[in-house]
Amino acid sequence: MRIIVRHAEDDFIAMKTAQGMENSGANVFSITNNGQATHFGATAPHTRFCIWAKIENDGMIESIDDAIEKELDE
Repeated sequence: MRIIVRHAEDDFIAMKTAQGMENSGANVFSITNNGQATHFGATAPHTRFCIWAKIENDGMIESIDDAIEKELDE
């Protein structure tokens, strides 16, 4: 199992990004911003939202990115 992070500039894009990640099979466990920390201790940079998700393998990354693009295009 791996943890991946995707960034978003605002809350709407963060929500759409998280939805795309969930649609492709990723397990989104946290959305943080402004220096908040996840329960794993990782910290989000200021001025950005970070969407944290667990994935089963690296092969999922391409389908996750495709699903995010599809969600943002709608």
